[in-house]
Amino acid sequence: MKFVASLILSVASLPALAATAPQFSMTYLGAFSPQALNNLGQVVGNDATQAVLYNGSGMSYLGSPSGRSFAHGINDFGQIVGEYGNRQAFSYSGGVYTDIGPANSTATGINNAGQITGNVVSDNNTYGFVYSNGSVTNLTPANAAFSAANGINNSGQIAGSAGQVLNEATIFSNGGTTNLSAAIPNDGSTMSYAAAISDNGNTVINSRDYSTQADHAYLYANGVATALDGFSISAKDVNNAGVVVGHDGFGAGFLWQGGVMYDINSLVTGLDGWFIKDAIAINENNQIAVSACRGTDCGTLLLTSVSAVPEPSTYAMMAGGLGLLGFMARRRRAAPKA
Repeated sequence: MKFVASLILSVASLPALAATAPQFSMTYLGAFSPQALNNLGQVVGNDATQAVLYNGSGMSYLGSPSGRSFAHGINDFGQIVGEYGNRQAFSYSGGVYTDIGPANSTATGINNAGQITGNVVSDNNTYGFVYSNGSVTNLTPANAAFSAANGINNSGQIAGSAGQVLNEATIFSNGGTTNLSAAIPNDGSTMSYAAAISDNGNTVINSRDYSTQADHAYLYANGVATALDGFSISAKDVNNAGVVVGHDGFGAGFLWQGGVMYDINSLVTGLDGWFIKDAIAINENNQIAVSACRGTDCGTLLLTSVSAVPEPSTYAMMAGGLGLLGFMARRRRAAPKA
């Protein structure tokens, strides 16, 4: 029996042995800073003061009605949002710019329904907003003095923050709010914000404890916030599978999956001298838009997941172990009763 129990434990551990770190290939997209990624692999970002789109075949500039432009979000229909000129939020589709929101505004995200999040920052007022069907709604709750909106999912849930004195991570949904600050360590001197939210509600939270000047990051899912390992890290995005990407505080991009934190540079084949400094966005196909440098050249890489399979020897171990368990079970059934 001891032998059988040991064998069962050994076979049960085989899936863990078979599990491997995720692996990615890379494609260089161009000399711009990435900001957002959709499920088609299209990436928007900025080259100095010009908004850029990579659409799968090459990099193009959006231009601007007023000189400067900055892209911050893109949906699966290729609609782009950001700001241009002296802080005017816009949406861009089919070569046409449309102003959204008031002056001193920037758009931060757009979902597939065309709902847009953004922020207004002025001397007298700071608030997040959602733009839908031609109307702008101020997201600041009645019990808060200010708010911010950082992104929106396809259910209309908005990741952001609100507060009276310090920002507190908040999800805005259907006119209501969920304060996430109670789900993370907070001694009263902690600022936090929700950086991104996936379609199934996975949310990444970043916080700073002003008493210790320590930065932390969390994955909030199903009412529970899980701390991501690392020092002074910043989480940037999360997908439905709960894979989180961001910056690790030591100058490198990270990927967090299943409780394990990885330096994303260690997961990519064919980097050819490129060093990934920050992981900005991840989609539902596990593609990741990252910021990287090679010497003095910096730009955007698109990482694409490469399926990993267990080694043949692992399969042999599993087959052998399961076969032996079957033999032992048959032997027990055949044994005569005393």
